[in-house]
Order: sequence, then structure tokens, then C-alpha cells
Amino acid sequence: MEMHTSGRASLPYLAAAVDGGADWLHFSVQDGVFVPKMGIGSPIVAAARDAFPNTVIDVKLGCTDPENRIAEFIKAGFGDENVKKTY
Repeated sequence: MEMHTSGRASLPYLAAAVDGGADWLHFSVQDGVFVPKMGIGSPIVAAARDAFPNTVIDVKLGCTDPENRIAEFIKAGFGDENVKKTY
């Protein structure tokens, strides 16, 4: 399931995916510089982590200098086991 909804309004869609059997959720975070901004950031990742504690959270940071934002997303509940930098 792919959705382009931002903010807490996306939580019902995420719940439907998890309730429907999704094992993990992927968030593609854009900063508006590296790629166009979509409006999903660490607060949404944190809300998803709180709502779905047993679901894998996967985050792609499509932003300039992502290494400067990794700690923010780890604090939000993203596990650091899947970090890579794309040039």
C-alpha cells in the first residue's frame, strides 16, 4: 500500500495496513531540498511507533546531510539497523 498522506491523518491508513497483516511500515521522508517535501517527519514516525509497537518501522531519509537527522528518527522509534546514505 502506498499513500501520500501526511500528518496524523495518516494513522488510520497505517492502522488498516497493520490490521490487514503488514509486517512493516516504510516512511520516505523528504526535506524539500534533496527531493520534494511530502510532509512526513519524525513526529509521524513517533506516532506510528507508539500506535504499532510490534511493527518494523523503516525510514528513508531523502534529505541533505541525513547523518544529521538519524538521531532524531532513532528517538522517534526508528531502529538504526537499516541506515544507508544515497548520493
